[in-house]
Amino acid sequence: MFVKHGNIFEARPVILGESDGKYVEVINGLASGTEYVIKNSYLLKADIMKNAAKHVH
Repeated sequence: MFVKHGNIFEARPVILGESDGKYVEVINGLASGTEYVIKNSYLLKADIMKNAAKHVH
């Protein structure tokens, strides 16, 4: 999951619990009120992979 800190997004692992088909319980890794990405996270993942590739020698 990606969470927002100002204008920066950070990848954060979460532990998920039960789901009713519409909502999913987050057991650990996300504090109440934290802004997070729910759509188009593939764009963030692609940007992370692109930046990581720049640093490989």
